[in-house]
Amino acid sequence: MTSITYWNRLIPQPLDTSLERGLSAEVRDPAWTLARQLQFGEFLGADAGSPAFVDIAKRTAAFNGANTPLEPIAESEGVSPDVTVRVELGQLLNSLIDQLASPATLAATAKAALLAKYPLPASTDPAVVNLLAACTETVPDGVAVYADVAKNQFPEFDATTNTALKPVFAAFAEWVVDVLGDIGTAPPTNWSAASLGYSISFTATLPDGRSATLSAQPDRSNGLEWYSFEVAQAAAGASAAPLVTQSVIPTHVRFRGMPNDRFWDFESNKIEFGNVVADVSDAGRLLFLDFMLIHGVGWFIAPLDVPVGSLCQVDSITVQDVFGGITSIPRADATLGPPGARSTLFSTTDQTTGGVASFLFAAPTCASAMQRSEPVEDMRLFRDDAADLAWAVEDVAPDAMGNPTPGYERGQAPLPLAPLAILRYQLQTAVPPAWFALVPQPSSGLLVDFALEPIAGGSATPWGRIVPSLTAAGSPGIPEQAVPRAGLHLQRLFCRSRWSDGTTYLWMTRRRLLGSRGSASGLVYDRVIPGDS
Repeated sequence: MTSITYWNRLIPQPLDTSLERGLSAEVRDPAWTLARQLQFGEFLGADAGSPAFVDIAKRTAAFNGANTPLEPIAESEGVSPDVTVRVELGQLLNSLIDQLASPATLAATAKAALLAKYPLPASTDPAVVNLLAACTETVPDGVAVYADVAKNQFPEFDATTNTALKPVFAAFAEWVVDVLGDIGTAPPTNWSAASLGYSISFTATLPDGRSATLSAQPDRSNGLEWYSFEVAQAAAGASAAPLVTQSVIPTHVRFRGMPNDRFWDFESNKIEFGNVVADVSDAGRLLFLDFMLIHGVGWFIAPLDVPVGSLCQVDSITVQDVFGGITSIPRADATLGPPGARSTLFSTTDQTTGGVASFLFAAPTCASAMQRSEPVEDMRLFRDDAADLAWAVEDVAPDAMGNPTPGYERGQAPLPLAPLAILRYQLQTAVPPAWFALVPQPSSGLLVDFALEPIAGGSATPWGRIVPSLTAAGSPGIPEQAVPRAGLHLQRLFCRSRWSDGTTYLWMTRRRLLGSRGSASGLVYDRVIPGDS
């Protein structure tokens, strides 16, 4: 059956083509809006105004060496003079002779003279025999040449050759210093065998004029940030740094995703704070919610730029609000309790007074931009209660070529066996390769020190440089408290970073990590076993 369907539709026709009135979002009931603001507590407040600007009176003192990062200076150690380094520097020397020796006809004569005076050292190590066979007749020992050049003891030949080699030696020494730094096997200057870590100190002039010594302990990433420093010593010095007042505009303390403090603000729906569940014992989360929802509106931050490599002391902070009121803000840690009963997060400890220092050290650190290589050497240090020893295990150590090599790949001569019998007496079981014993020895009082001593069946000579440096010269050994039950990891690795002026720094450093105790050695004494085992 045919039907007809029809309807009416109301179509509004705007009287004006402008969208200004529609976008203004006019409110027709101001009383309701005021009631909602009152309901949400937006009219609650103290008899005060919002801060308009802040006057900060400060003293700033420059730090010695502010234009150089601290880590390469304080933590670096020499590059091992292995065969690879000797050959590489020898090849570099030959290349520089070809480029800089004048006249060019003397290049072959100069190379032959250096090769005769500085031959590569002979070795029977299977890892380097092939390399030495290929380079002995063409490449001098670059490390030996650099050792003499660094002491200004240039090799002497005939007058013409000496003149031709003078610019070569200058460019050669400059390249080694810029790229490799120091060459040698000595432990780092600031390495402490007693604490198995760095013990670093710097001298500085404080903003109040005193001369001070700042001690530092790097963090687990080997960075020297401001919180790594303490005032170890201080003495009267010159006059204080001049007082400078700087005005800044404060802003609200906020973080990404924080709710807005006004009812009529549009917010992002990426974070739903209504689903945050906090137990009564979860104090951190409760404080976070309290700041975010209630008290965050009353917190402000006043930015103060401090030059890198300076010590800044804030003498006073004065806040002027929008009503003209002036408020002086004292230091938060000025009224701290006695040592052991205080809490402060952003202060430097002053060991000379037992309190906190009044300055902030903007350390010239490159920790945030530091790139780290895989460990060249990795040693585990832990206790073995069953054997009544502590062990230093070279999990990774460089071979004669300088290549990181797992310790289990080393060969080890077996212990001599007695003639077969029904029963056989075994004085001691074998020790795994690359395991070095630290024997306990009595120390002062009831304490015990661990001393590095060879034992029968153990590895003869460490491949790396960490194990020989465990016992410092003149000290009985490692203090017992320096070897935790959880064990230690001591690593050597390369670090690379770029400074603010574009300069690239490359250095070898050591890193200390907790944990990784590892398995027991299986060392057992005085066993009677079947003769055919």
